[in-house]
Amino acid sequence: MARITTSILGFFKPLQLATLIFTVAVLSAPTSVQAQTPSFSSFGNVSYIERQNSVLVAPNITVSGGVNYSDGYVEFEIGSAQSSDQLGFSTVSQASIVNNAISVVGSGVFRGNGTAAIQIGSVDGISNGVNGQKLRVNFSSPLTNAQFTEPVVNGLIPGWTLDNNRFYPTNALATWFPYTQGQAISTSGSTPNFTNTGTGYSFISDMNYASKGEGRANVTLNSMTFRSGVVNDPQAIGGKALNLNSYGQLSIPAYVLPYGSFFGPVATSAPFTARQNDLLSLNWRASGSGDDYEVYAYLRNTSSGALTLLFYSRGNVRGWSTATGTIPADGTYEFIFINGSFDATGGLVLGGDFYIDNTVKTSIVDDEKQCPTAYTDG
Repeated sequence: MARITTSILGFFKPLQLATLIFTVAVLSAPTSVQAQTPSFSSFGNVSYIERQNSVLVAPNITVSGGVNYSDGYVEFEIGSAQSSDQLGFSTVSQASIVNNAISVVGSGVFRGNGTAAIQIGSVDGISNGVNGQKLRVNFSSPLTNAQFTEPVVNGLIPGWTLDNNRFYPTNALATWFPYTQGQAISTSGSTPNFTNTGTGYSFISDMNYASKGEGRANVTLNSMTFRSGVVNDPQAIGGKALNLNSYGQLSIPAYVLPYGSFFGPVATSAPFTARQNDLLSLNWRASGSGDDYEVYAYLRNTSSGALTLLFYSRGNVRGWSTATGTIPADGTYEFIFINGSFDATGGLVLGGDFYIDNTVKTSIVDDEKQCPTAYTDG
């Protein structure tokens, strides 16, 4: 982590010289980026009389030379702050779309790109400048109910839409299930890390699928149960995770060859705005409950419908893992998680569990842009 701190002197309390400390931290940028120290400009002294109206503090701060602050933060604090001291940002009701303009709406921080205002960060829930606290903007944004800790009301999970049915887009099976087309697979390695390779893709699994190949999505179900909901999981970030579950049997008369696949339930996130090259991350695990699991995770552009595959996996058991992805273009997106199962034994009984947790968007934030305007009150 690169942490760069500077100070602004100003009179915030009667007869007392206080210091506003300004910190930029880079948490996960490459070493070459971390080694570059940003510089700050457009500071100035500010006079403030205690208990008077709020005043702007260095309203034109700019940062340059640090290049990139993705997954980092910018932080303000008053030196030797008291509980009566307040720091905050000037806010507006609607974010500006003017290119590179910075706006704060509620707790969200936005930057205009000329046609839209894209959220690049959010005010920290604890370091929010209230009652002497530091004031921090995080350049990563958990999505709505990202850790599934919000109360479930009448079976509805805030921020998510669940479809507890078989997912079978008849005319688009190859689009949604590109690795479930009944093609051959070659395998290398050994348990628990077999590398299964198909045409144009490969995946790591605890199962060797060379003799079985890909599954086939065009199968007929005999009976199947689909369930979804929030479950307790001590290894999840907030102690809870979203679970997609299925169990059932394929229809024998219409099923000529073994090793088929079926899919459902499906979970879709609330839409979110992002810009090109923003980073995504999420935690997931899966396991077979009737046979092997088979899962797909997508990012979908809500305007064009374009799909970006975040990951695909098939196997017996996969422990908690972190998947990452990149936003392909500016726009509005949603996550789509598809549970499924593969008939690895050929016995026609299938079932699987797919668990999701901690869906996060990290904005790509570079410098040489004006910082949000902070005010002080106390």
